[in-house]
Amino acid sequence: MSQNTNTTDNRKSPIYRLSSNVGGMLLIYTIARIMAMVGKEIATSQFNAADSRSTIIISEYAGYMLGLIMITLFMKESVPLKKVFAGGEKVTPMILGLLLIARIGMLFPAELINDGIKKLTEILGSSLQQTAAQAEGRNHALVLSELLFAGIIGPVVEEIVYRGFVMRRLEPHGKAFAIVTSAILFGLMHGNPIQLISAGLGGLVLGYAAMRYGILWSILLHIFNNLVLVDLLQNGLGQFTGEAAMEIITTSLTLVCFVLAIILISKRRGSLKEYLSSGETAPKSSYFRVYLSVTMIIFILFNIISMAGSFK
Repeated sequence: MSQNTNTTDNRKSPIYRLSSNVGGMLLIYTIARIMAMVGKEIATSQFNAADSRSTIIISEYAGYMLGLIMITLFMKESVPLKKVFAGGEKVTPMILGLLLIARIGMLFPAELINDGIKKLTEILGSSLQQTAAQAEGRNHALVLSELLFAGIIGPVVEEIVYRGFVMRRLEPHGKAFAIVTSAILFGLMHGNPIQLISAGLGGLVLGYAAMRYGILWSILLHIFNNLVLVDLLQNGLGQFTGEAAMEIITTSLTLVCFVLAIILISKRRGSLKEYLSSGETAPKSSYFRVYLSVTMIIFILFNIISMAGSFK
């Protein structure tokens, strides 16, 4: 009797209702993306190479936009668009520079962890190398429509969903809680161990930018990462320098930015802590309990299964 009462109370708790709401939102978005993937499979099997490529891009556009429309309707009362696009503190050139350094710097630990994952899978007789490259959705012959989708449309939609609807829905329970949780969910959404790390760490910077300065700045940082760092720098410049030289350049750049970010964050840790702890503060248990609703568990399991399929 006592156990049943505790279960019922848990399901009536604010954090469980929050988890159910956010999990339901993410499932809606996932269903729309699945529909896009089905469209891609149909395009691949029914059209020739050139037509298939165009149809795949169109299906991705449609999936992202359908998901965004469905979430907007689903969340119109709890997180209206006015709240999603609310502004924040003024961004000076110095602050923008700090955000850029932090975003680039996060790529360094992500790459170290990813290299460790790749080595571990090789030791276990598996492989993640090919899937990691495919997960980035890039190649050396990107057409304009692919650049627009991967470099601009994708980041815009993902920021509105994760730093807009998801993070703002979590915000009443604490700024730090909302930033960390939305970053973890954003990493999980990619359904690949490699992108789980890079997207999750990058999501911390994007979440802080959106929370403090407005979603416009997280969108710009996300576009900078996808369009400039990946598409133009790594893929574009890489064609001229070669992969080995390009890897040295990017590793050096991310390492320098990572060291600078650590120094700058340590110098500003007092003001950062004060900002993140202002307003409501979620109990430490909320960082775990937010993942325990039925809808959230389904979302997590789906992406874990997707990750499992990444290993060859």
